[in-house]
Amino acid sequence: MATGRKRVDSMEAIVGRIADFAAKNIATRPGLSSGMDFPHDLWRDMARSGFLGLGVPDEHGGSGLGYPGISAAGRALARRGRCLGITLSWLMHQIVSRFPLCTFASSGQRQAYLTAMASGGLTASIAISEPGAGGHPRHLKTSVVRTSAGYILKGEKTFLTNGPIADLFVVLAMSGHDGDRKRFSAFLVPRGCAGYRSRPARRWWR
Repeated sequence: MATGRKRVDSMEAIVGRIADFAAKNIATRPGLSSGMDFPHDLWRDMARSGFLGLGVPDEHGGSGLGYPGISAAGRALARRGRCLGITLSWLMHQIVSRFPLCTFASSGQRQAYLTAMASGGLTASIAISEPGAGGHPRHLKTSVVRTSAGYILKGEKTFLTNGPIADLFVVLAMSGHDGDRKRFSAFLVPRGCAGYRSRPARRWWR
């Protein structure tokens, strides 16, 4: 019985393919790590090769690799591509799809975002760190208020990997208190929604 490539390929075969791609298409581009502009052409090539969906379940168009496979593919991408910036962007893409979306998102949210992430039509970022606070939960100030119309987030985030190119942000915000401890929730925030503002980053991989 014939099966699709995603089910036939072993983890070792996928890692081998991404290592070969990195050696031929990333390591051969001098100055990539220090460039100010994100290499969208390279990102599209990675999408066409199926590498952006490695951690996405196959029912959403991905390869369904678990964390060991993602880790092995990331090591191959870094070693053979010699560009930590593109490796970090790729890893953030995998982390968002595999952890917050696959684990906590509703079925409607998974359907809306995972297929697009696997195809390269959507890139995501995790927004935790804040100016002057880093990612320490005790010092985070971004908060959320629930209204009859939905949720209103108020705060500022900084140093977001894939921030300049992201279409979707997983934003961590303080949603209440348990005694003297802060309680946090994560919210999916599309780029360009009401109240959204961004500032230029110094590097594309921030």
